[in-house]
Amino acid sequence: MRKPSLVPYETIVRATSGEPEALDGKRRGKLRRQEIEIYYSFVGKVELPD
Repeated sequence: MRKPSLVPYETIVRATSGEPEALDGKRRGKLRRQEIEIYYSFVGKVELPD
């Protein structure tokens, strides 16, 4: 059985990313968080809970 792709690229209108934030206190450390916003053609931007 073939696995369907999670989100076809045709449905994504725009994707933006914010500045990386260091979680370990180091500027270029291994632990970083970065906010990513994805806008879909059929629902717009989806907000996910933390």
